[in-house]
Amino acid sequence: MIDTAILPVQQKILDRPLPSYLPVADARNQVNLFGDTSQDTYLEGLCGVAQELVEDYIGQYLETVTTQCNYLRFNQTGMAIPQPNISNLVVKYWDEHDILQTLDPSIYLVDTTVNPILLRTRNGQAFPAALSSVRTAPVQITYDSILYGATEDMNVERIRQAMLLILTHWYNNRSDTDMANKKEIPYGFLRLLTKYRTATL
Repeated sequence: MIDTAILPVQQKILDRPLPSYLPVADARNQVNLFGDTSQDTYLEGLCGVAQELVEDYIGQYLETVTTQCNYLRFNQTGMAIPQPNISNLVVKYWDEHDILQTLDPSIYLVDTTVNPILLRTRNGQAFPAALSSVRTAPVQITYDSILYGATEDMNVERIRQAMLLILTHWYNNRSDTDMANKKEIPYGFLRLLTKYRTATL
């Protein structure tokens, strides 16, 4: 059971790049619009949403995404980082005078041996105790995260195929139900993605 005191109370994406896993030209061919660019804007939207659905299902991002998390306070036992495979982590906080400070990286380390990963203090160090009393969540952690990147444990074509399946379904049905049978259409992408699933974003 995760101690809720170590979880962020607010999380927002600061930078999310346009999807590159599924180019609109591939989407156009998938729905048999060979050479017809009249629906490219709609298809671009579907590509982006298909990627987001895949990311939500597997619990990790496919592109490098910059995320900002805010916490009620520092927790000396550790601060939970919602996504794995992070880089460029920066810890800031508003001190007792409500001045924004950047925490020295020599004070902390990222513990990737646990799930969720934790921001912990190094031996002999401690997180600041005196924080702003006028801010609800005066501790701020910003980081970049990505799924597996270009490593061998992620089959990029498998991810793309899952996105093509959901894009085709949305393009042909325009809803998540079959109007004739009034039942949910099974999503084949689930079987393609289960091996990559870690959590829900």
